[in-house]
Amino acid sequence: MNYWIGIDTGGTFTDCVIMDEKGTLYSNKSPSTPNDLSIGVVNAIKATAESMNIKLKKCATTCTYNCPCEHYGDQYFSNPYRS
Repeated sequence: MNYWIGIDTGGTFTDCVIMDEKGTLYSNKSPSTPNDLSIGVVNAIKATAESMNIKLKKCATTCTYNCPCEHYGDQYFSNPYRS
């Protein structure tokens, strides 16, 4: 099954809406984390997924996926693929 995820990171809360293939909407929120917005995003996705009885095993952003593939991002983390 495919899902579409929408995220709104605000000053107080990070909101998440997930829509399944049938058009059913699920939503939840998590406190925003100003020092690292990704934490609030992942927490909001997890909370919404749990309300759907789905357990997340992994979660990554485009940046964490693309950096090693495209050989950049050393300023953020160690890149074992860098030549």
